[in-house]
Amino acid sequence: TWTLGDKSGTEIPDASFENNLSLTVPLSTSERSGSVTVSKTIDGETKTRTVNFTIPVRYYSIDLYADEFGGGDGTASSPYIINNDMQLAKLAHDVNNGNKYSGTYFKLGADITLDKALWMPIGQCDNYDNRFGGKFDGKGNTISNMHILWEPKVSKWVYWGLFSYLKGTSDKVADYAVITNFIVDNAKFELKPGFATSGSGVNIGVVCAELAPYSEVSNIIVRNTAITDDDQTYTLSASVRIGGVVGNLENANNCQTRLYNLSSDAAIKVFKN
Repeated sequence: TWTLGDKSGTEIPDASFENNLSLTVPLSTSERSGSVTVSKTIDGETKTRTVNFTIPVRYYSIDLYADEFGGGDGTASSPYIINNDMQLAKLAHDVNNGNKYSGTYFKLGADITLDKALWMPIGQCDNYDNRFGGKFDGKGNTISNMHILWEPKVSKWVYWGLFSYLKGTSDKVADYAVITNFIVDNAKFELKPGFATSGSGVNIGVVCAELAPYSEVSNIIVRNTAITDDDQTYTLSASVRIGGVVGNLENANNCQTRLYNLSSDAAIKVFKN
């Protein structure tokens, strides 16, 4: 008998027992535990075995990502096309592993839901050297159900958002890093249980945690979104900067950024204790 979630009580056919029975459950943004009990009668004697299991949380860009984008070659006339969550996770995976995609063009080809796993930002959350430097055009589509577990890290600044850190290469508009033209709906940021209580700082922005020089965020709507620490009681020695669209503007090096046509309906519920 399957004893997890909506599969509880489902009988396992005896025939399946003959061929290395396997069971599959949908991916989830929560760790889950359960058990599988299998019974079989042999020569009038019923034998039963129960196996306990834990299904760990999976992360987009670490555990789940596509091998290829949905089309295009990354040029202005033929941007890489992102049609689903796995292709968006490929972008995050590539950037988090050192490909800034400077001067490369991307566009969303459809609405995307990120409900199968936890989101790891586009750009390594604890290393601003691995950051996005390209141009990302949402084409009016919606990215929904993004779920992030944020946390400070000892002796490091960290950046949590759809994108972590945005930086272009020069003050020429053609060289700006750009994210534009989409909606973020029903995003959820929660403090990770068992977090570190010290760190250099935490920047949280629903769309982008930090904007460095030569970057643009424009034509963005954020709605039905919450950033929370789950009412945990704690002492945190790090600086924390939180924004409904952008978490922080870098103030060094005469930072040049472009921000316009931004709207956010994001509830920020932290440090209530």
